Amino acid sequence: MLPPYTTNEQHVRLFELIRYVYGRLHDPNHQLKIVYFRGEHESLLGWLAPGFEMHAVFSPLVALETVTLCIDRILTYIKREENQLFIMKCEYF
Repeated sequence: MLPPYTTNEQHVRLFELIRYVYGRLHDPNHQLKIVYFRGEHESLLGWLAPGFEMHAVFSPLVALETVTLCIDRILTYIKREENQLFIMKCEYF
């Protein structure tokens, strides 16, 4: 099995899909919080919340329930390791 997104065309397709999901989330005419898109080559989930925005790409064969579980685990990990992953306080010296 070849690794995903090795050609320029694949990169362009992926970024166009991410741009599409982003556009749906930020469309002023629709107040969407979650956008899920399943295409031929991948499925994408975009989630807009007050404290964060997350975009994730999965295989098109992954069930929505699995996507939701994975996103929940990622968010739990990020929250638990927040101080190690992000600069929460900037102390000047």
